Amino acid sequence: MLAKILCTIAKALGGCQAATLDDYIRYVRSHFGKIPRYEVSFDELKAELADMGLRCMTDMPDYKKHYTDLDTLREIIPWLTYRADYYISELEINCDDYALWAAADARQIFNIQGVWQCWGDTPLGYHAWNIAKTPGAWVQFESNAGFPWAGEPFMLGEHGYYPKVWK
Repeated sequence: MLAKILCTIAKALGGCQAATLDDYIRYVRSHFGKIPRYEVSFDELKAELADMGLRCMTDMPDYKKHYTDLDTLREIIPWLTYRADYYISELEINCDDYALWAAADARQIFNIQGVWQCWGDTPLGYHAWNIAKTPGAWVQFESNAGFPWAGEPFMLGEHGYYPKVWK
């Protein structure tokens, strides 16, 4: 409320522009140096995940996908974790939306396509979260801050998360 009042006063004095998405992206990117990026073909990626028993839910026409290392992913994931109160069951804003936001923001903000939605079994039942490729390992993370392990990468099966499908 105070921000709106101050902005109204500033506008009356000739200033105060609302921040844009580009401003936000520049702000977030300013917290990071050059992000290491690796690439893998989609066919290799799909085969790797199939070997792990994961079925792709969609076809992705891009030939190469860029991903980053685990240390960089640890720094990025907090920016891909969203407040729990965005979850509104009656509006059907739920776990798959959180996972989609994280995957999309990884691409838009960090130019990393190696983060996807995945669905599978958890101690709370069938659920959506994120899976990410790193050199030498696949990790997962919960993008809903309402979970105790949100904002940190963890291994497949850890916390009882067992992915079955991804996209």
